[in-house]
Amino acid sequence: ITDITDRKLADQRQALESRLLEAISSGLPLAEVLAGIARGVEEVLPGSAACILAADAEGVLRLAAAPNLPPGLLERIRSQQIGPESGLCAAAAYRRLPVTSEDILQDPQWSEVGKTALEEGLRACFAVPVLGRRSEVQGTVAAYYSKPYHLEPDELAFLERTAHIAGIAIQRDRREQELRLLEVAVSRLNDLVLITEAEVYDEGGPRILYVNDALVRRTGY
Repeated sequence: ITDITDRKLADQRQALESRLLEAISSGLPLAEVLAGIARGVEEVLPGSAACILAADAEGVLRLAAAPNLPPGLLERIRSQQIGPESGLCAAAAYRRLPVTSEDILQDPQWSEVGKTALEEGLRACFAVPVLGRRSEVQGTVAAYYSKPYHLEPDELAFLERTAHIAGIAIQRDRREQELRLLEVAVSRLNDLVLITEAEVYDEGGPRILYVNDALVRRTGY
């Protein structure tokens, strides 16, 4: 008899990561992708309740996905200022490192968020930061447990990989928003703007990629 538990878990995690990356590349809305990541964490880490927070420009973590956290805790973590004493997720974002609490009841680093977690029947939490390409904070991914829990190294590594995927999704969404804003700005210019390919790929010449409204009005084409 051969125990293949570890191999099956590795296959499960790989399948989840592939599914999430495919969802990102297919252009699903960010909220759906992050909700899928949270559900995937709960699927791979049985007994956990996942939570994803996204950072805004003011350094505040905003609730992005938490399909199974208790309502009281959801209200408490809906927005958190990034800092060392605002809770584990805020501390993980502040330190840019994983922050763990195997038993909230015995952990002095918890703030009011920890009290609310205990009131809602949660006893352990593990939070990892979501970082961008330049190590800028994009948010956090966390897993809560209803009893004291020891997270194995491979489970923590899985949370970190999941946070990396969440970072890809958040960065892609923000880049697309910036591009949409740029397109709106260019389209309203009075100057004529025409963008083409740099090289000739066929007999018709470089293809036109974009023209703004001013060019259409002035030329009639």
